[in-house]
Amino acid sequence: MSAEQPEELELHDLDHRIQRQVENAKNNIVRGNPDYAIEICMNLLKSYPGCLDIRKVLRRAQVVSFTARKKKSSGFLSSVTTAPFSIIGNTFVKKDPLKAVEIAEKMLTDNPKNALAHRMLGHATVHIELLNTAAYSFELARQVEPENYENLRELGHVYLRLGKFEEAIKIGNHVFQKNAGDPEAQELVKQASVAQSMEKGNWDGDDDFRSKLKDQDEAKALEQEARTVNDNEALVELIERAKIRVNQNPEDLGNYREVATSYRKLGDMAQAVEWVQYARELESGRADVVLEEMETQYTLEWMQQEIEAMKAQLDEDPDNEELREYFDTSLGEEREYRYHQAVKMVEKYPNDYGYRFELGQLLFEMDAVDESIQHLQLGMRNPKARLKSLVYLGRAYKAKQFYDLAAEQLEAAKSEIPQMDESKKEVIYELASCYELNGDPEKAITEYKQVYAADIGYRDVEEKINAYYASN
Repeated sequence: MSAEQPEELELHDLDHRIQRQVENAKNNIVRGNPDYAIEICMNLLKSYPGCLDIRKVLRRAQVVSFTARKKKSSGFLSSVTTAPFSIIGNTFVKKDPLKAVEIAEKMLTDNPKNALAHRMLGHATVHIELLNTAAYSFELARQVEPENYENLRELGHVYLRLGKFEEAIKIGNHVFQKNAGDPEAQELVKQASVAQSMEKGNWDGDDDFRSKLKDQDEAKALEQEARTVNDNEALVELIERAKIRVNQNPEDLGNYREVATSYRKLGDMAQAVEWVQYARELESGRADVVLEEMETQYTLEWMQQEIEAMKAQLDEDPDNEELREYFDTSLGEEREYRYHQAVKMVEKYPNDYGYRFELGQLLFEMDAVDESIQHLQLGMRNPKARLKSLVYLGRAYKAKQFYDLAAEQLEAAKSEIPQMDESKKEVIYELASCYELNGDPEKAITEYKQVYAADIGYRDVEEKINAYYASN
């Protein structure tokens, strides 16, 4: 399997030899050899997982094979076990979606009416952006379990991402009516309606919303928007009003920012990121530096929110090795994202020395000490990043055992921190350590004494001071 991101492909886009193999699979289904057709399609999908046409042929072969086996059996094949999906879990789907796709297809070969396998395939293909395959999978799960509201909501969200807004609205309305005012379904309908209106460039069907903006309600809304709102119910209303303004004036980036920041206040970072990305799709949004920074910041906050949730689960279940492995992977992905974003911003804005510091800090934390030094040196030119750049540059020189150079940076940092707070104690301790490692114990103890005088309990400073006086 290629390590590259798979693409959605149509059969006619593939090499004619591949097309002939698919035709051969179809012929074998007709001839009563569905198992051979399954083998052909499974092998092809390893190389072309995004070709829905091949997957549809595979599904036909699986159904024919299952039907034939069921006729020969005593009926045990009609039962669908949920064990495989329970064991694998959504964590595995996120961690290795391509492997999950293969496992789901094997489950469907055993029983093409396995709704859990269809949903597993849907989840996995969403993660690798094969959205048409995901929609197909959730639709097949819908045929088996027509009133599985979770599956319907997932299908609706895939249609929303595919731009099939009418389908998303129909599904959302169905779930909302059948499931006692389902709030997630209501939100799906709202999102799809907004997106549909944005596409049309008008506000067909928003009379109910427009009427709320008249007379006293209009005055109340303006007053509400003018002050800080923390109440969740009020924030939701602000979001809906801002969405209306987005559709009335889709080029006004301020309205997108308001929706995104309101979702952030609600703690819904997924929606916050999505609305920043809507704005970034506009020509003016692509060039907007504030939105660019928001996208990075909000995405990081979203990732960190997920990491914190996993950490809380690990605290409750510390022996869950699968979750711990996924947690560690997520930490690495978060750091990798920060690194790639920092590289992108430095390449785009080479003279913005704040970005230079951010990249230098990340490189140092990734043990790329030599690579970090130049960026940290440039970071000192940014007044806001100067102090942090000095500290990290001192640490970088210390890591290279250039203790005299490290001490110079830390002395400069020490002089720029006016009061003995935690950051100054840390700088002085690092400075003392450099003097100690450089063979200058008298200078080291002078610095340690300053920390001792301010906070006797700071790290091992009491032990160092006691050892010094005991030896003299």
